[in-house]
Amino acid sequence: MAKIIIVVRVKNEQRWLRFFFERLKIQTEKDFEVVIVDNQSADLSLNIAEHYGATIVNIDKYNPSAAINIGFQSALSRQTAEYGVIVSAH
Repeated sequence: MAKIIIVVRVKNEQRWLRFFFERLKIQTEKDFEVVIVDNQSADLSLNIAEHYGATIVNIDKYNPSAAINIGFQSALSRQTAEYGVIVSAH
């Protein structure tokens, strides 16, 4: 069980994802899961997310609120959490 689930909506965000994950590494709270909800990225976004151990959920049609819901449903189907965080990659 992760204490925190962080859902990140992504489409071609390689520019920002490495920065995002590196900043997570220096946080004092370490009990979290990152769920990337990817809308058909054509850049290195998914490679970066995989490198940092994120869970990846692919979607075909982007809808901001649906992407958030899909991300949390994916994580909560495997575990419970105390907190949820929503982040846009950019």
